[in-house]
Order: sequence, then C-alpha cells, then structure tokens
Amino acid sequence: MATSSGQEETKKLQLYSYHRSSCSFRVRIALNLKGLNYEYKAVNLLKGEQHSPEYLKVNPIGYVPALVDGDILVSDSFAIVMVSNGFNSYLDEIPIYKTYIPCPYEANSNENLFFIANLRRTESATVIEWMKTLWPLKVVGPTIPSMYLDRRLENDNDYGVNLIKPNHNECMEWLNDKPKGSVVYVAFGSYGELGPEQMEEVAWGLHDSSLNFLWVVRASEEEKLPKGFVDRKTEKGLVVAWCRQLEVLSHESIGCFVTHCGFNSTLEAISLGVPVVAMPQWTDQITNAKCLEDIWGVGVRVKHDEKGIVRRGNLVSCIKAIMEGEQGVVARRNAKKWRDLTKEAVAEGGSSDKDINATTSGPEESKKLQLYSYHTSSCSFRVRIALNLKGLEYEYKAVNLLKREQHSPEYLKVNPIGYVPALVDGDILISDSFAIVMYLEEKYPQHPLLPSDLGKRAINYQAANIVSANIQPLQNLDVLKYIEEKVGPDAKISWVQKNINKGFEALEKLLKDHAGKYATGDDVYLADLFLAPQIQRFNLDMTPFPLLSRLNEAYMQLPAFQDALPQNQPDFPAAT
Repeated sequence: MATSSGQEETKKLQLYSYHRSSCSFRVRIALNLKGLNYEYKAVNLLKGEQHSPEYLKVNPIGYVPALVDGDILVSDSFAIVMVSNGFNSYLDEIPIYKTYIPCPYEANSNENLFFIANLRRTESATVIEWMKTLWPLKVVGPTIPSMYLDRRLENDNDYGVNLIKPNHNECMEWLNDKPKGSVVYVAFGSYGELGPEQMEEVAWGLHDSSLNFLWVVRASEEEKLPKGFVDRKTEKGLVVAWCRQLEVLSHESIGCFVTHCGFNSTLEAISLGVPVVAMPQWTDQITNAKCLEDIWGVGVRVKHDEKGIVRRGNLVSCIKAIMEGEQGVVARRNAKKWRDLTKEAVAEGGSSDKDINATTSGPEESKKLQLYSYHTSSCSFRVRIALNLKGLEYEYKAVNLLKREQHSPEYLKVNPIGYVPALVDGDILISDSFAIVMYLEEKYPQHPLLPSDLGKRAINYQAANIVSANIQPLQNLDVLKYIEEKVGPDAKISWVQKNINKGFEALEKLLKDHAGKYATGDDVYLADLFLAPQIQRFNLDMTPFPLLSRLNEAYMQLPAFQDALPQNQPDFPAAT
C-alpha cells in the first residue's frame, strides 16, 4: 500500500520505484501481499534519475528498485522479495518444533527412529533437516482427524477422550443459526482456572462486544461468573460446560478463538484456519501466544494490567480487531495459509503421508545426488562449490554445451527445459543454479550459505543476483553467438568484458563496507559462490577491482572452491 511522504510519523519502508519497471512491479506486488505500508519514491529511469547525485547518495549502485528499511538498503528486486520475508514477522525463518519420541525400529536397522508428531514439515524445514543428520527422523501430523480437515475419511472424527460430557447438540444447533464467521468461541482448556475478577472481566467483555459468543465454562468455574450471567442460551451468547472443540472450530460460523494457547488448542486453531485472540496463562502458553501473534501472524495477544488481569476494554478491542478490523483480514489470510499447509501435509502424497508410508515400508535406500554439469559453465561451477561446502556426495553427469548436448533427446528426457546445470535428488529435479543452491540450503543445513543477520542476508542476495541476473545473461552461449555474428569474434570479447565490468563496478560498491576475509564477513556465504566463478571467466583485467581480486585470492585457498574449478572436473579436456 503506497503512500506519499509525510503521512505518518513512524518510520515506514521506502521503495524507490519506476512505474513501468517490471522489477519494481514485482516488489510492489510482494509488499502488497504482505500487507506492508511503504512510502513510494519515484525514480524516472527515462530521465536518468537513477544516476543523479541525489539518488546515488541513497543507492551508490544506481539500481532501481531499492528498498530502505531503517538502516538496511536492499537494491535488486529478487533480493528485496526474499528479504521481505523477514519484515515484521520472520514468519518463514523462525523454527518452531515440538518434542520427539524415540521408538525401536528393527527393519534392517540397529538405530532408533525418532518421530516428531503434530508438526508440519513447512514449520521448521531447516531444524528438521539438521535433526535428520543426527537421527533417523520421520515427521508425522498434525494428527487432526480427517473429518475436520480434508474429509477424505468421513468416519475419522475421534480425537482423544472428553473429560467432561459435552453439550454437543445444544452447541451445534445454536451455531447452525448463526451467520458465517460471526461467533467468538471462548475456551481456556481442561485444567486452566481464571480468578473471579478475571472471569468477571471476560464475561462483561464478551457482553460489551455485542458479538455472538460461545463460551466453555466448566461447572466448577460457573460460580465465578457475575450473578445472573449464566443464562445458558440467549440470542447473542451461549455458555456451556463443555463441547467438542474440533467440531466447533471447524464450524463455518466461528470467526475467532479466544484461547489460553495450550499446545493442543494452538495446533487445532492453526490447523483449522481459525484466527485467535491469545490469553496465555503459564508455561508454554506464553511462547505459543508469541508464535501465534508475531511469527505465524494469525491473531493478537491481549494485554493485561499490573495485576495480571485482562480488562474488558482490552479484550473487546482485540476481539473487534480480529472480527471486524484490518488486522483480522491479515490474520484470516495467514490462518488460511496454515490450514492449507496442514491439509497438504496430511493429504495423500503429502509430507506426513510419505513419512508414515516410509516408516511402515522399512528404511529408504539413500540415493546419491546427480549433477548435470559442464566444466566451464560458471553456473555449474557455483553449484559444485555449494555441494562441496555442504559435504554432499554427488554423481557428475557431463553435458557438453558446445556440442549442444543440452538439446539432445536424452538430456531433454531428464530436463525438458534443457538448462545446465540440473540437479536430481530422488524424484526432484531442479534446473537453474540459483534455485539449486537455495534448494540445497533448505534441505541440507550443514555449512549455512545465508547469514542469520537480515542485513547481511540482503547483501548476499544482492551480490548473487547481480551476477546471475545482470552479468550472467550476457555470457550465455546463444547471446555470445549472436554478438559475434553482429560485431565479429574479436569485438565480441571486448563487448562482453565491457558489460561484465559494469557488474563488477556495482559489486565493488556494494561490498566495500561489508567485506571481511570474504564477501560479507569472515565466513563463506551465498555471494562468494557466485563471485568466484564469475571472476574466473573471460580473463578479465581485475586491476580496477581490488576488492574482488582480493576475494578471489582467498577463494582459491579453499578446497571446496579448488575442487570445483573447471580443470578439476571429469569432462575437462585432457592435455594433448
């Protein structure tokens, strides 16, 4: 949502953009999808404003778009979109996982198999892959009955034991008469107790909201309610001693869930796509509430006063925010996303389904990665570095680009796109060096290729994409062939070097304040994988680029880089 300058005192994201730029366009879409407000700063590319002294003070590289977030500058549309996952919520980057339960596993194995139950693989992919390096591991769940998720198994609706007899028919008849998304469901668990003062505040808060509400109050807690409040069935409110929570949460009339954030209630709300108003009391409930509000973005946590009491006014404000406000729109969108991911995990062929089947069918045979590569290809070079850094064994499959083997029927059966490199990991094919490196980073957490610091991560994305999107296309074989036809073989190299130099100038400016021993510090990260192969190409005069020259010398001291060099590949031509 773009605004002009000076409309808010709080610091807002600033997007330097040109209206017709497709790179700017994709960033605007990302910001809008994430519901992020930003200040639009116009840069007219046709007038050359990207090279003006004023703009170069903001972004020395001169690229558009550029995003400013406080002290962080991100220039390059891909980098902006990737790093925007971190703004406000870090939704996709903070790992959350439950406990693991060891059990004996005797099918041709003396090891233990560890299960993590009630966890979507998408919640914590990095943690799960790291744990798999320590133990045989299967991820199962969420274990919500099918009746409430995808209805594949109509009779699958059992979910534990009810400690209290539920008022089932009364609940469902009352809910059936209510409009879609109009009911506030309130429940604080099987064991939790609220004091009399807190019970009174909740009661009058629900009353003052003027919204439909269904409140579960155990018989032992009823005496804490305001006198006369327990009119068990009214037009606006219904108080019951117990209910079947899954059936209630999956009912279309439910608009939000006021919850104590116990683990089961948290899991059920997330899995069924219900936004929450969080009222945690103790133990893990505090952490769960933090996740619901700040990480998963599906609700709001109501504040308490100095006595630890949630006052009715605060409760009403939070309920209204979810049921009627803009915050509720975002929470419902995020809740739907998590519900869809849950269905995907437990569906036939989903991650949970696969792990259950793999467990019952015995241990998997490990398949070696296959890399389709060409020795001098800088794209293949960077993937080889990544594989080496992560200590991954792979089978080298040579594809001779000069002989056009990438277009052969045999290779097109493997990779219909015809791109090189391509990585085959079991049933998964990834073609495109950037995509391969990111896949390896997600699946194999050893030697991280992205720093945890968001600012450094942004610099790595920018540097990598300057190489892959601004320099790399100019050295594509088809492009070079076309240029040679137009200007001749001698002029072709000069043309290539001139355009690569522009990219190197941008990289020098980008990295000058961030480099240490390597591009963004003293550890090897994503940027380094892209820089080394590019510096090696076309025998460029690196004198004008002292920083890149120094980095290249450092790279050539590392075995992972040395082993990935073109001359060390099986398809490198033998000396004659």
